[in-house]
Amino acid sequence: MESPKIHSVTKILFALFVGLALSLRVAAQQNEKIAIVLSGGGASAYAHIGFLKALEEKGVPIHSITGVSMGAIIGGLYASGYSPSDIEQLLTSETFIKEISGLNENAYRNLFKDQLTDASWINLKINPEGQIGKNLPTHLFDPLYLDLILLEHTVRANAAANCDFDSLLVPFRCVASDVENKQDIVFSSGYLNRAIRTSSTYPFYVRPIVYQDKLLFDGGLYNNFPTNVAIDSFDPDIIIGCNVSYNYTSPEKDDLISQVKNMLVSKSDYSLRGKKGIIITPEDDIETFDFDRAKEAIVSGYEATINAIDSIRNITQQVDPYQEERRAKFRKKLASLKIEKLESTGITDQQQRYISKALVRKKGDFEIEGIKENYLALISDPFIQYVFPDAYFNEESNKYTLKLEIDLEKSLEASFGGNISNKSINTGFVSLAWKNLSYAGLIVSANSYFGKYYSSVNADIRLIKEGRFPLSIRPYVTFNRWDYFRSRTSFFEDVKPAFVIENEQFTGLEVSTPTSKTSYIFSDIRYVKSSPNYYLESNFSNADTSDQTIFNAGSYRLGWEFNTLDQKQYATAGKSIRLNLAFTEGRESYIPGSTSPVEGFLNKYKRWAEIRFSYKQFIPLSEQLIFYPMIDGRISSLYSFSNFRASEIFLPQYNPLTESATLFLPQFRSVNNLGLGAGLVFKLTDRLGLRTQHHLFLPFNTNEQTEGKLTEFGGTLSKRYYVAGGAAVYQTPLGPLAANINYFEGNRKPWSFMINFGYILFNQRGL
Repeated sequence: MESPKIHSVTKILFALFVGLALSLRVAAQQNEKIAIVLSGGGASAYAHIGFLKALEEKGVPIHSITGVSMGAIIGGLYASGYSPSDIEQLLTSETFIKEISGLNENAYRNLFKDQLTDASWINLKINPEGQIGKNLPTHLFDPLYLDLILLEHTVRANAAANCDFDSLLVPFRCVASDVENKQDIVFSSGYLNRAIRTSSTYPFYVRPIVYQDKLLFDGGLYNNFPTNVAIDSFDPDIIIGCNVSYNYTSPEKDDLISQVKNMLVSKSDYSLRGKKGIIITPEDDIETFDFDRAKEAIVSGYEATINAIDSIRNITQQVDPYQEERRAKFRKKLASLKIEKLESTGITDQQQRYISKALVRKKGDFEIEGIKENYLALISDPFIQYVFPDAYFNEESNKYTLKLEIDLEKSLEASFGGNISNKSINTGFVSLAWKNLSYAGLIVSANSYFGKYYSSVNADIRLIKEGRFPLSIRPYVTFNRWDYFRSRTSFFEDVKPAFVIENEQFTGLEVSTPTSKTSYIFSDIRYVKSSPNYYLESNFSNADTSDQTIFNAGSYRLGWEFNTLDQKQYATAGKSIRLNLAFTEGRESYIPGSTSPVEGFLNKYKRWAEIRFSYKQFIPLSEQLIFYPMIDGRISSLYSFSNFRASEIFLPQYNPLTESATLFLPQFRSVNNLGLGAGLVFKLTDRLGLRTQHHLFLPFNTNEQTEGKLTEFGGTLSKRYYVAGGAAVYQTPLGPLAANINYFEGNRKPWSFMINFGYILFNQRGL
């Protein structure tokens, strides 16, 4: 029989053994390495932010992180010392969502370099020495903003880690696809921003870049859930993954998209490859490009992880209470982002000088935030196709060198467009421009509009000089012709002879300089010859000869323009302000026709000054409803021409509606006037909307016809004219498709219905 003493010792030894075993197990668990793996998936991959947020809230340690595509962006920012909340704030900002969706193209437009608005639908950039394939577009979206954001938010952490991704706050890996050799490329060192960018370069959507002499694309093409990379790189004990992607279904013979997807994308292994762990799979219906639903995806990822936390705790009991403390300590050692030098590759020294002056207007050190506006404005520079930024750290100065990889724009640009309508105003448009960049930029261009209603030819040479005070010098010559028919009903009906034909030729020199990225001031001097043909009687026959006025004049103009409108026509956002001062003097020669009471030629000398002002602003009242007020005014010292019709022709017309510019509307012409209007836009989708607008035209001095066919100015504000319009507009990738119903008070047929596709825009008028 066992003695009580021995029995007691046995219990104590057993308890010690069990306790030791438990301690060793806990110690072993505490030493287990946990690797995080983040899939690709576009907008749905925003779920990774919620996933990381939930892990941190529950104290689950993260010893390494591996990501691909959007998972690489989120994982790279996390490894650079940003919390999930920081990442959410950055990647869900309105600007970022618009940028990554490709909807912010006009946000960084440099109006000074992009002043002229034409009727183009398609712009083709051509390298005259290149093969046809090299002139075809390769992508839809230039992520200039994304590139700068990635640099700004990763370069300091990368410098602190000495470009070694193992030395970041959390060791990091990302994957890109080498399409030439059909294999993965794993990044463990180098430029962190460039590695993340290549991993997220979605084919045909995002502009590809070269890294280590290879053209790389989205890592999800060959490996959209890189658990193998995490295993090979970090040898983890546990893998916790977040996956929002899937393998495509088999190609179908009648489905081209499914065939292309299967040709481009290899099947990925979405397993843990034998490792202990768990894969969180948020459930949602968010598609790759549904970036407007990013916050939904974050919530989905967070909730899915919280719901799985018990399963995670069954795998590991580890708790990391010092995660935030380590992050703060890591970020504290990062050097401030002071840039002391600018370098460029892919361009000459002369071109480097142009770009340096465009970016940095002041001497001395600068920060990325200080040049961000100028940098993003490069996207609208006519000489620059693309800029990719890198930066490296100089230990001696404790500052950075900004290194820009420059792709110059192709030297030739051809544009095609115009307007197609149910009215007899159909017009074609074509232009050609040649560009060259050295110390300054040079553009030689010509365009032509051709149609029965409007035809024009313009040629100009533009020299653009960058610097602290940028300057543009543009000599030009333009020929315009407007043919106003007596009948303007339908494209398919015969039209009666024209009752007014406006011909003008002018040549001049314009000098301009920017006052901001969205405004510029200009000075213009020109010589104009305007020679309209017209009839004084409304009932004329083909046997009658027209009257003609020839006006040779010199005109000097000074003006300022501000423009942030989001479309060339049918805008829904932004603001436009124009202020013009002009002085004109010249000689009028009148040649009477068969319907004129005047016999013999008349010559008169004329001189006048005028001020014109216009304002339009789109003010959102809700996500779908937009209000826009409009003002247009003119004050002039111009007195009448030799007859009432000539006076009407030489007075600028109030054109608040798109169709207005295609009509000759004498009641909306006056020496001194004010136009007031307001409109509403109801957005059904980003591209489709309904709009209505109402205007009142107040001529301070109406044009009255005397018995002798001369002009007599009526009383101040003795008449008022109302104009209104409604339209349904769909903005296609080429241009707007619109159905308009308009009302013009004072017309014999005041109601008008017009369907048009394209732009009703013209070259600049001479007067």
